[in-house]
Amino acid sequence: MEIQVTKNHYKFESYMHMRRWASLWHQMNEIISSNSKSILEIGPGLGLLKQNLTLFDIHVTTLDHDERLGPDFVGSALDLPFEANSFDCACAFQMLEHLPYEESLNVVSELSRVAKNFIMISLPDKKPVYRYSIQLPILGFLNFFIIKPQFKPRKHEFDGQHYWELNATGYDVNRVLIDLEESSNMKVKKCFRVQENPRHRFIVLKK
Repeated sequence: MEIQVTKNHYKFESYMHMRRWASLWHQMNEIISSNSKSILEIGPGLGLLKQNLTLFDIHVTTLDHDERLGPDFVGSALDLPFEANSFDCACAFQMLEHLPYEESLNVVSELSRVAKNFIMISLPDKKPVYRYSIQLPILGFLNFFIIKPQFKPRKHEFDGQHYWELNATGYDVNRVLIDLEESSNMKVKKCFRVQENPRHRFIVLKK
């Protein structure tokens, strides 16, 4: 795999904006809610997920092909160096889009092989939305999206990092969900956009 970014890419002031912190919260919330205790994370970036989940007695093993990021294992996500069913949950957050589409589905197959129960991923969603939050008595805050009008899906061309994105031309979210289920032999249990960061869509698959 080609190294697309350097460690400087993860500078706090440019990388860890408030929207990304919100996505990290959702990563943690989904994992903790699943009662998973052993996690494989592909593409750990700064390692914040591992550091934070450790506080909740959850063991996270990280893998990346770039040894400069200090993962637990250096290797390819296309050929994971782990036995079948080694982890309760295997995760790839904002990672699969960095590979050509067919390769990303092969990674999902590998994640399914090493995961006992869950695969959790997040992907960039290219479809623009307006986000709204309304506070009502008793009900509290209601959050929802309204899709911005567009005549046709936006085309995505490789930008040096992303080969594809959800809801770009040819990558309709429904088509991608079907491909994910077929590649993993698992069922989609959740699919949602993050209210605080609607660019990120989370998908949870379960065996």
